[in-house]
Amino acid sequence: MDDIAPLELVPSPSSPREASVKSNAVVKYSLVESPVLYAPLRHNTDIKLPPENWLSSSAASRGLNDTTRPVSSGFSSFRMANMFPESVGEVDVVSDAENIKKLLKIPYSSKSVSMVVHRVENTLLIDEFDIHKHLLSRAEDEWA
Repeated sequence: MDDIAPLELVPSPSSPREASVKSNAVVKYSLVESPVLYAPLRHNTDIKLPPENWLSSSAASRGLNDTTRPVSSGFSSFRMANMFPESVGEVDVVSDAENIKKLLKIPYSSKSVSMVVHRVENTLLIDEFDIHKHLLSRAEDEWA
């Protein structure tokens, strides 16, 4: 871990803050483990015809593992932590990139941010949580 250079985040010039933020963030795993392998086409292949597996819903047939699910379905950090259970406790934060972006934009935006944070050992699992949608669904249940 000594050979990892610290990541330096510098605020935009229009921001009122002048201090830079330093982080030793490390991306341990990539979303797609290996690049998709392409097979060369045979001579005189008609590319207007669809391949045999074009209606397959299997993500593995396209070289994708778990990337076809929408990001907002459930708690994405649980899914990521479940994919790499040996990392829980070693990694500081497990979250979707969009959630990290929202957290970093908090000082520069007046928008409200609603997230849920779970602590597992020394690891924080951060997920988006739409509090307004949750309150509306609870209100509907109470009136039904």
